[in-house]
Amino acid sequence: MPQLSSNRAPPEIWQEIISHLPRASIRTCRLVSQAFNGLSMGMALSCITISLGIYDPTGALNADGLDWNPRADVLEVQAYRTSAVLDRITSEPSFARGVKRLHVYVFDEGLASTHWIHRLVAAIRSLSQLRCLVWIGGDAILPRSQVIDALQTCWPLLGELSIPISALSILPWPIIARLHSITAESLSQYSSLYLESVTHTLRATLFRTGRPLNIHTLRPGLFCNAPAEFPLPCVPRLRHLDITLTESCRGLGNLLRGIPELESLSVAVSREAALRRNLTRLLVELSSAIRDLPQLTALGIHVHRHMVHQGHSNDGPLSTTEVARLCDALRCCSRLHRLYFNLRITSEHLPTYLSAIAQLRCLDTLHLALEGQRLDAAFFALLRRHLPGSTHSRLVALSLSTTGTLTVRVKSTFRTVTFHKHFKCLRFIQIEVDVTRRRGRDAVVRDMIRDAKNLEAVGYNGNFYDVRRNRKGVSVAQGPWSARKVRFGGIEDCADEGCDWLMRHLAFV
Repeated sequence: MPQLSSNRAPPEIWQEIISHLPRASIRTCRLVSQAFNGLSMGMALSCITISLGIYDPTGALNADGLDWNPRADVLEVQAYRTSAVLDRITSEPSFARGVKRLHVYVFDEGLASTHWIHRLVAAIRSLSQLRCLVWIGGDAILPRSQVIDALQTCWPLLGELSIPISALSILPWPIIARLHSITAESLSQYSSLYLESVTHTLRATLFRTGRPLNIHTLRPGLFCNAPAEFPLPCVPRLRHLDITLTESCRGLGNLLRGIPELESLSVAVSREAALRRNLTRLLVELSSAIRDLPQLTALGIHVHRHMVHQGHSNDGPLSTTEVARLCDALRCCSRLHRLYFNLRITSEHLPTYLSAIAQLRCLDTLHLALEGQRLDAAFFALLRRHLPGSTHSRLVALSLSTTGTLTVRVKSTFRTVTFHKHFKCLRFIQIEVDVTRRRGRDAVVRDMIRDAKNLEAVGYNGNFYDVRRNRKGVSVAQGPWSARKVRFGGIEDCADEGCDWLMRHLAFV
């Protein structure tokens, strides 16, 4: 085998190739040679993470009943690493200029002390090329005014900002006017109460003047009684629409037609809007307007999980008419790459639904919610037959949720239908079943990833694992993801942008 050399292609070609690798692989490239170290260092260090405290919602690291304090050990190592990163940013201008994204996780109010804040402010003032700031912490641990003031140093380039919702009120207008992406993060999952709080704050801060903004991405979206309440004149450049409707879906088609350049659409319905008549109205509005959105590449339809599991007759699986309307809408989405729909499809309607999905030639991310469907060899054969390899071999993220069971013979089932050979580009698969099985979770995960060549992450009943290949080329699941990674993992943590998009939708409750 010829020796790998960067001289075989121009540096720009190598940098383009390296830019498509996962972050872990980019860091590995630095060890190949001095030339590859120079090519990959900028990308490997362009995103820096600062951690203060531990995200431990289950209390797993509490010291009660233990002879040693695991929390103290973790915090000591974390403090050392954080101190070293902050010192390097402030002392090495060349290193600081390479940082484009800064993620700050503050989970302990005691650690968000004046000492750490001063050091963090000094570091931010050194980041003249900063494009994105992500600050995640409880409502009591807000980005202090000093941090916001420090952003004035890089505000001409700052385009993406993710901060706790209650911190939006202290943002100066020059920063708001420059931003193209605003995300309001929460330590908890996106509940209806939280979305109402986000909407109230956004209306009181960003939209109070009525002046148009440069924003094209706004997450987690707005809580509206009806589509007519959405302040579209304030966000004329919107490309990614997230909206939760609480009472009526009437008028959604008109709203969508007012955003002809829309690329991503996520619609959630809750409360009275989840009634059957309004669900039908939602599908009617979508099917009538979606043909006027030629740039649409991602579609997520989410009925509030609390409403889905109420057991009312209004919240059962889709009827024949509703499945037909949904399929009509999908047939107009020729450029769709990602599809999430959490209302369940019965076994009777599954072939019809899969036939419509088969027309989406660009699809790379898919979530299927099924009613009473057993995940056995017959089901995977049906999936393989309706999603032929010639058009859907590029599927990279797949999520399956069913109220049925998973076959005991997982390993033989995947091998019988040559699942991983068919979906040879699959990098993430997630399966959720309602019925408890006799076999252990680790055994199921091991069988799911066997024979997989490109799989990088797997999920089973709410637990997620990274997948690596050992020296023999066999796929092996690593330890389960931490609570922080499950809740806040981004593209650098997930296997793919499609996986990241899918995880955000699965986090909505």
